[in-house]
Amino acid sequence: MPFSGKMKVTAVDTDALVTYTLKATDKGLLYPQLHDIIVDFGGTNLKCKGFMSFWYKQFFNIGKYISMSAINIFGK
Repeated sequence: MPFSGKMKVTAVDTDALVTYTLKATDKGLLYPQLHDIIVDFGGTNLKCKGFMSFWYKQFFNIGKYISMSAINIFGK
């Protein structure tokens, strides 16, 4: 789907929560170990003009929810 012009992504109410613990090696070096990653893109939306803008917005919203679910399930 070709596009020419400007697209604007507006991030609204975007949240991320990462939990981790610090583990130590036998030499005393600390490294973080991730437990959970929870991401919520909230009201993030795409703005563009033109005839195909409806389809671009639909594909953006589907991609937003698929990526958000993938990060929340398989994040770490």
